[in-house]
Amino acid sequence: MGKQQLFCLLFLLVLPLLPGRAQQRLKFEVADFHKNAFDMTARGEKGKTDSNGDRYAIIKVTSDIENDDIGKFHFDFGNMNSFDEVKDDLGELWVYVQRNARRATISRDGYTTVKFSLPETIEAGSTYVLKLIVHTPNVERRVMQFRVTPANEGALVKVKTKGAEGEYELWGTVDASGSIDQLKEVGIYQYEVVAENYETCEGEIVLTNGSDNYVENVTLKPNFGWLEIQDTYGIAGAKIYVDNKPLGSVPYKSNDRWEAREGYQLMISAGELYKTYYETFSIRKGEVTKLAPRLESDFANTTLKVDGDAEADIYIDNTRRGMGTWSGPLKAGTYTVECRHANHQPTTRQIVVKPDQEETFLLPAPVPITGSVYVTTQPAGARIFLDGTEKGISPANLKDVIIGQHRIKVMLDNYKTEEQQVEVKENSTTKAGFELRDFARFTINSQPHARLTLNGEDKGMTPYSFEGASGEYDLRLTRRKYQTYHQRTMLRSSDPEQTLRLKRQYQRPISGYIQGSMQAGTFMAYGGHIGAYLYNINIEGFYNMGLQKETFYLNYTDNSGEPSKSQEVKVSCFGGKVGYGIVIGTRLRITPQVGMVYIYTDTPYIDATAWAATVGARVDYALTSFLGVTLAPEGQFAIKKGEVFSQLSSLSSKVKKWGTGAGVRVGIYFYF
Repeated sequence: MGKQQLFCLLFLLVLPLLPGRAQQRLKFEVADFHKNAFDMTARGEKGKTDSNGDRYAIIKVTSDIENDDIGKFHFDFGNMNSFDEVKDDLGELWVYVQRNARRATISRDGYTTVKFSLPETIEAGSTYVLKLIVHTPNVERRVMQFRVTPANEGALVKVKTKGAEGEYELWGTVDASGSIDQLKEVGIYQYEVVAENYETCEGEIVLTNGSDNYVENVTLKPNFGWLEIQDTYGIAGAKIYVDNKPLGSVPYKSNDRWEAREGYQLMISAGELYKTYYETFSIRKGEVTKLAPRLESDFANTTLKVDGDAEADIYIDNTRRGMGTWSGPLKAGTYTVECRHANHQPTTRQIVVKPDQEETFLLPAPVPITGSVYVTTQPAGARIFLDGTEKGISPANLKDVIIGQHRIKVMLDNYKTEEQQVEVKENSTTKAGFELRDFARFTINSQPHARLTLNGEDKGMTPYSFEGASGEYDLRLTRRKYQTYHQRTMLRSSDPEQTLRLKRQYQRPISGYIQGSMQAGTFMAYGGHIGAYLYNINIEGFYNMGLQKETFYLNYTDNSGEPSKSQEVKVSCFGGKVGYGIVIGTRLRITPQVGMVYIYTDTPYIDATAWAATVGARVDYALTSFLGVTLAPEGQFAIKKGEVFSQLSSLSSKVKKWGTGAGVRVGIYFYF
């Protein structure tokens, strides 16, 4: 059974359910008919008379349907004459009928005809009221929905009733989910779904009664494909042309859609080293066309090497390619290779490059063109340098010198170095004579710049230049925060420039410092120091807080009855020192010191004091330009003790050491 026969059978099965049911004739009925004795319309100006001169009766007809087209009703009173007029302003149909009418046939297109027996005989000039109840057609509807896949292609949906003339009704564009719907009467519909780059989808829908939405699923069939050109055979970067239009380079993978068709022309060019590739391909609907072109090489990796001259320039067909040695791909063919070097005779060789045949060609070196240089000095015995290379002692004849410009330099101890530019010509001797002098322009520089005293005379800041003979000079360089340089130095005309480096002097004769320290020995303590050096004379003040304690028991002698109690005693001190700093090198300074220290206890009920003299030394080492460490051993001698301090000293050896003994301090200081 063919598709067309199957559809006809299906149509016959559902035919009873389709709008054919809506073609069944509808009904209306008379709801009321009566004479309106108070309505004088038929007797008034709007009344009419028949051919016998009798007045027509008027039947005012109305329908229960709002805004019904009342004029569609027709009345037939048999052999009684009648006619009607529609009163749009009243929404009534006025039927003029002759007297004595007893029956009426009422009809309307699409409705069953009603034969109505009038309840009373029509009287001339009377007005009657007729009310009709009209049964409206029961038209069945259902939601028709389309779901289109893929959803994001902007598909347009068009629908029309099967067999209807004219164009399809455009429903619109599907939403983001691919859906669109409308409420439609049951029936048979034809549709089209159109989307760019897709085939038009056509179909037919039989819409029957039902409570659920009718869903038509439509899958768009692509009318396009994609193209991918793979780099399977190492041709990355090759240019791609399709139908003589540039597409990009290998590898290529399209994001855009390609029209599905045959006969695309592919061309790939990888430059002169490969033969141009051609291929015809097709794009199939909904598929990725993958191509893996393989280009035929038209080159070989070639190495050119100049025999014995690493500085010779290599030219291939008059194009410079390198110096000494060159390697790279060359297109298959015959080439003229030339080796060139300034002031040399060039050499030439032809080479043949075959596809895919790697080969190394050894090239003859350019032949040098030479002359000679005869060098003399006054006095003789100077060392001769040709372009920076030592060649012997003057006088000397330098042979096999390549023609062109050369630099001749001669050096002799205690004489100024001299130089000349000479030009050597082919097969000839060039003379170069030098008069050496022991007098030169000397330049003295220092790192960093410093004040220079030369042979006892102030010359200002370095660098300093002067004319003089070779010999010993008294040099003195001074700069704040740096060690003074002072010694006799030999200046030679052969080496007229001297650069001296000064050492950083961290320990300076004038400076100040702030110090934190820990003390051990006479008693444990921590404290702070502040001091200064003025031309190495040292003045220092300090304060130390003791960390040690001694416990005593107090007994009361005033008969107060107070019991004895223990008391902890702590000690602190402050004082000053003077000394003289001795700088050793750039970082170390030793300062012998003497001083006085005042010792006291900081305890309620016990007030003990003492004076002591100190003798010691301060040793400090500079770590940086502002930070250092110090070690200070010293001896302490009590020279005056208060009464309480003396009593406590007799009771405790620890307190006795607070006034007399040996100790040491270590600390970190900042100086400026």
